[in-house]
Amino acid sequence: MNRFFQIAAAAALVAFAGASAHAATSGAVKLSGKVDAVCQVAVTDHSAALDLVKGETNAKVATIVEDCNDPQGFKISFASQNGGDLKSDAGHTADYTVNYDSTQNRDLNGGMQLNRQEAQFSESHELTVNIPSSDTRTAGTYTDTITVTIAAN
Repeated sequence: MNRFFQIAAAAALVAFAGASAHAATSGAVKLSGKVDAVCQVAVTDHSAALDLVKGETNAKVATIVEDCNDPQGFKISFASQNGGDLKSDAGHTADYTVNYDSTQNRDLNGGMQLNRQEAQFSESHELTVNIPSSDTRTAGTYTDTITVTIAAN
């Protein structure tokens, strides 16, 4: 009986080897890849010296480049450290509004968010500010910091 199993195993091995030696007439290779969502913002601060007495209209303060490959789009947000005011060391304030892309004369008290509906690459926009004139501002250096954030939808 042992001899029978040896012969049967040898026959099966020969049959398997013969079957695998035959090549098919076609075959398929599946390719697959992945691209992660990446959103970036580049802010170039122009270090603008703003005239708080005479005022400013559309003063260029920064160039912002938006980059986001998410097909569902993204949000670009602006937040003011001082609630939309320039503040002096003594606590005096000077109001201002911003212009960015199609948004005009926007107060940053509470921030600002723009929704992009699709991916954009190297989309550049100027951030400008408007400051009303005033000859009654107290002396001092007035500052604010605007933080720009980008996030995929």
